Amino acid sequence: MKNEVCQNELIDMIIDLQERGFDHDFVINHEYICCLQYNAMISPEDFDILETHACVNNQHVCGDYILYGIRLKNHDIKGILLSSHKSYNNDLSFPLWQKFENEIVKSTHKLQPFMQRAS
Repeated sequence: MKNEVCQNELIDMIIDLQERGFDHDFVINHEYICCLQYNAMISPEDFDILETHACVNNQHVCGDYILYGIRLKNHDIKGILLSSHKSYNNDLSFPLWQKFENEIVKSTHKLQPFMQRAS
């Protein structure tokens, strides 16, 4: 049941961001984030993190995830990057790690599960 709650929470967060214009998908790729729709690599200095949301679950299957609302600086493109804490340990460049880490530290007081904010 707890795993289902986490999955539903992630789905709700993603739908909310998509409805607000975050319609591209990004993934972490060592030194860059990659926009999947354009297969374009974006360096850390070329994007801003507009929003940070957490989905926290102690169950192994779902784990802890952070959902980022991303905006490219030189283009009118916004999108979503979903990351698990494990991805920060897997071949991530220091500049990219630092960008995400700074956002997490900056947003710590706001970083709470999505469903708790809605109530």
